Amino acid sequence: MAELMRADVDGSGRKRKLYQGGEIDGGTMTQAFNRQFIKAAVGAVGYNLSEDNRGRVDLRDTQEVQARTLEYVQACELAGLLPGLSGLCGYSLHCSRQWLHKFKRENPRHETTLFLERVGELFADCISNAALAGASNAVMALFILKNNHGYMDKVSLEDVTEAEDEHEMTAEEIKRWLDGMGERYGFDAEAEGQEQAQ
Repeated sequence: MAELMRADVDGSGRKRKLYQGGEIDGGTMTQAFNRQFIKAAVGAVGYNLSEDNRGRVDLRDTQEVQARTLEYVQACELAGLLPGLSGLCGYSLHCSRQWLHKFKRENPRHETTLFLERVGELFADCISNAALAGASNAVMALFILKNNHGYMDKVSLEDVTEAEDEHEMTAEEIKRWLDGMGERYGFDAEAEGQEQAQ
């Protein structure tokens, strides 16, 4: 499989055809890759639950948080996976994201909070760079950035100013305008208005 992947990368510069199974075995390679990926991911969860019995980290212990974070990032590098806050909390810090966010809210100037803010920015940078390079699913990257890192769509509001030559039309001006439209397009505006009123 590695030889096929290397040949595909060398030949086209992309792995898409191999993973989609487009030109190799009608999709069987895709199914095999997906099964292997899921098996490895679930195996990592099982290993972590059975082998790592350190318990929840004390977030006030900045050095321990730093050591576990570095351990998690190195594991992501070895596995070829993008780091994320959910993984950091689940695999290394042994806490929920909600618990982590609560600590950061309650201790905004704590050294651990400042460190974790920097870690979050670096994770977001990894995710956005992977999406920009086409190495990850762009929609999922966008979801993660919005859900975990506070990204949002930019909304801009513009001041509305009235034009100098505009004015409110009186009822008589509206009637004359409608009559003119009726003549132009061949309908009786007054009769139309009466029909709708009934």
